[in-house]
Amino acid sequence: FMAGKKLFVVSKHNDDTSGSFVAVLRLHDEQGYPFKLDISIFYTLNEDGFSIRVNATNVNGNGKPLPFFMGWHPYFNCTSYTSVVAFDDHTQWNHVQLNANMDPTGITEKTWLFDGKSPIGGNNTNPTFYDDEFKSLGSGLGFKGARTKLYDTDTEQTVVLWQDEFFNFVHVFTGNVEGVAIEPMSGMADAYNNHDGLAVISDGETWSGNFGIYVE
Repeated sequence: FMAGKKLFVVSKHNDDTSGSFVAVLRLHDEQGYPFKLDISIFYTLNEDGFSIRVNATNVNGNGKPLPFFMGWHPYFNCTSYTSVVAFDDHTQWNHVQLNANMDPTGITEKTWLFDGKSPIGGNNTNPTFYDDEFKSLGSGLGFKGARTKLYDTDTEQTVVLWQDEFFNFVHVFTGNVEGVAIEPMSGMADAYNNHDGLAVISDGETWSGNFGIYVE
C-alpha cells in the first residue's frame, strides 16, 4: 500500500561522519486496507554503511488490531551472471514454493541454493533467471537476523545486506543483466492471505524492524 505514495521528511541531520533523515507516511483507510497506520522510516548513512529502521504504529483509536508486513526492493549494480550470492550459513534456508500464478503454496523446502560456491550463471545477455523467495528458519541458538552477501567477480567487490530478526524472508531476482535484486521482507509474499510472517499490531502498538547494506 506504500507504493507510489509520497513520504514527508520531518527531520534531518548531517555532520562530517554521518547523515540521516526521517520520513513519514500516514495510511488511513486506504482502499482494501481499512485501518489507520502511521509509518516512520529512519535513514542513516555513516562509515558502517546505510541502514533503515521502520516503525509502524497502529493509530486506529478503536481498540482494533491491524495486519502488517513490508519489504524493501534494492537492486545492486553488478554483472549478474558471474556474480555470486551467499546466504547466511548461520541459519537454515527454505525455498518458498509457488503455484502457476506465482503465489506461495504454503510449502517450503530446505534449499542449498545461493551457498556462495557458484555464480548465478547463464551469459551476459541471459543470466540464469531467479524470481524466488526464501525463508530463514534461524539457528535456534539465539541467532538473530541474517546477512546475505553479493560478490561481483568483475569488480571484486562484496556488498552485504543485513536484516534483523523481524525480517525472516529474502527474495532474489536476477532478471536484469546489470544487477541483482536482493530483497529483505518481513513476511512471505501474499502474507495478508497466508499469514506467514504477518505481524498483528495492537491499537497504539508500534512494530519496528531494521535492515541495511555495507561494503566489505
